[in-house]
Amino acid sequence: MHPRRLACFLLGTWLGASILLSAVAAYNFQTVDEVLLAAPEPARKMLQAIGQTQARQLLRHHAAEANRNYFEAWELAQLPLGLALLTTLALNKASRLQIALSAIMLVSVVVARFLLTPELTGVGRMLDFEAPSVAVALLKHRFAAFHRMYGAVELIKLSSGVLLTGLLLYRSVGSRKRRRSDLREQVDAVHDADNRHVDRG
Repeated sequence: MHPRRLACFLLGTWLGASILLSAVAAYNFQTVDEVLLAAPEPARKMLQAIGQTQARQLLRHHAAEANRNYFEAWELAQLPLGLALLTTLALNKASRLQIALSAIMLVSVVVARFLLTPELTGVGRMLDFEAPSVAVALLKHRFAAFHRMYGAVELIKLSSGVLLTGLLLYRSVGSRKRRRSDLREQVDAVHDADNRHVDRG
């Protein structure tokens, strides 16, 4: 596979999976209310037995725990993916800007995985079953702050990826145009050489 195509493939996989996982995470929490409102009869009896509030807490905890596992696994998967993209660009003499954008994406994943996600996971689990109180309000404020930082880091990663995609595509189109121009020049040169005898006449 051509290095630029490999870079585009890695980048497309990275961006596509990141967007898909964000959508899945949002949908997981949405299903909590859907289950409570439209649960089949056997499930409804179980939910009624433990109470509506407790059932909602349990289902939200399950959704949150699933999302935590998804994000932790995806963050780990992004590390070799990002390293492969950075290596591909560096070894094939990509521009400094392209390499820098790839490095920013990889650093964003490192920051999220080792600084933000552990805090979000720990505080999130404490909040899953806690009753409202002053301490819980402080925890929620802390969780919201780290969640905003995580969102900002994710936005930086995605923005860098979109810009890098544009640069790779622009370079690919430009390279194709140059090849076509070179080919036309070669054809014109051959055509002129073949018709020199006509000019002499």
